[in-house]
Amino acid sequence: MTLGTTTKRLLSDEEALALFQAIDSKQYSSFGLVKLSTLNLNELYRPPLRKLEKPSLRTWNPSGSCSLLTYAAYRMRDVVVMNLLNAGSDPSIYYDETLKKSSCVPGVLNYIKGVQGYSPEYAAWIVRRVVAGRVQAAEVLESATQQQQQGFNCICEYCRSASVRPVCICSRCKHLVCEQCFWKAQQERPLKTRIAELSCRACGGKGDTEGKAEAGNGTLDKFLLLPVELKPAEYKRATRCKFKAMRENEAAALRPGVTRRERAEQFLKAVSQGNMLRVRALIRAGVDPNVRGEVGETALNIAEWMGYVGIRDMLLGIDNIDPALIPYGAKALGSKGLGVEDSATEPKFSHILRQHFSSEATVVVDKGFSESFLGCLGDIYSSLHPVDLTPTKRRTFSQTCAVRSVFCDWKGEICKAIENVLNQGFSTVRCTVHPMMRFICYVQKGGSMPIHTDLAKTDARSGNTSTHTFILHLNDCDDGGETAFYKQVKCDEKALAKVYPVRGRLLVFPHDRAHAGLAVFKENQKLFLRGEVMVSVTK
Repeated sequence: MTLGTTTKRLLSDEEALALFQAIDSKQYSSFGLVKLSTLNLNELYRPPLRKLEKPSLRTWNPSGSCSLLTYAAYRMRDVVVMNLLNAGSDPSIYYDETLKKSSCVPGVLNYIKGVQGYSPEYAAWIVRRVVAGRVQAAEVLESATQQQQQGFNCICEYCRSASVRPVCICSRCKHLVCEQCFWKAQQERPLKTRIAELSCRACGGKGDTEGKAEAGNGTLDKFLLLPVELKPAEYKRATRCKFKAMRENEAAALRPGVTRRERAEQFLKAVSQGNMLRVRALIRAGVDPNVRGEVGETALNIAEWMGYVGIRDMLLGIDNIDPALIPYGAKALGSKGLGVEDSATEPKFSHILRQHFSSEATVVVDKGFSESFLGCLGDIYSSLHPVDLTPTKRRTFSQTCAVRSVFCDWKGEICKAIENVLNQGFSTVRCTVHPMMRFICYVQKGGSMPIHTDLAKTDARSGNTSTHTFILHLNDCDDGGETAFYKQVKCDEKALAKVYPVRGRLLVFPHDRAHAGLAVFKENQKLFLRGEVMVSVTK
């Protein structure tokens, strides 16, 4: 068995026994990821016999052998479970009596890796849950009469077929399902929803879960008790957390942020991801329901824009929430409109790099937008707050002597106007503009941008990944400020073409095309709207 270029080997009986004993004695240092990555963890080994243990391992595991992951989950060693999952151990491994060898349920390994990316604590809990279900099923069968055992063992409450490896979903109703149905139901159930655990189809009861206590009010008062900032030692103590397997609704409450800024970031992030469990957990912990994000958006704005009706309704039930708050620039956008219908009807397209790259879509568009449209963009820029470009631990900014103001086209009117112009010049491709944009103004003389390429970005709402950058100039520049294009990113590279800033001029080029912003010679003269476009081939 291989993982990349690493060959995985089987454990000897002595090595397997040593690891089983390390699980019993909580010797977590024996389960380092480097060591585990060389071992075949998806095989069955014989654990040590524990005479006083009830129920006996053989009661729920007739073959007498199990994987290291199964044993760690049975012994409730969460750290070991996490390390084994990280090393690629499959929780569905079992001994197939028909094939006389170990087997697994298809798709479970990929599923559990996906859950790990969402919540490692919940992934560990799922493994603990299925092993506990095997034990509970064995106890149910052991306590039943022989006639009852046949009924229990032969009928799965999900697929109504023979169940040779039963799992008990709910300890209250004692209904059994086959393990394959358990994993299938887990994979089909969406994460981040109100339904935090697997249900029993026979009686409609949930598994062993907590109640659905709704988030109460007073969340702002709890938020205001948080410190604005903490000293490094205090922050380290506040964020220290021991790993523990948890149900999904419990895991959703982890790492909520220990300062006001962190809590606000986590709250807006959870809403934008549509994670209802996380949103409810953060509301319980304490949030400012009217906190604003980078473009002035509130959590309610995000929920409405993304179409998360359940989260929107939850937010509207919070005390102190202000539904009238709108993102920055939205008021200027709504008061004047964009005059899209007044845009020039015959834009002029120039493919400036066609002589160098015949198939590259680098174009300059002139006379594509009306003065009313450009004037409205100027009003929006004036109403925005500039981004703080001070470098932080989390993010650094290019020092270009430029001021950036982030804007989101919530109504899609700017996107529509730019798309209408671009799609007039292309018959075989379709242009889709992303709503997140930046106004950039070079406020200092000599401001420039060195040769570079741009990164693709993914639109949170549509999931579209951009391919091109657009620049829409809002001012003329008397001298300087050109966008220069190059064959590759080199300091001594000669420019292939230069595009001068002209009011209303739209420039579109691929992200991987090397370009630079040449120096400006006047303050506050170069102003443009920048964003991303996805260019896709039409059928």
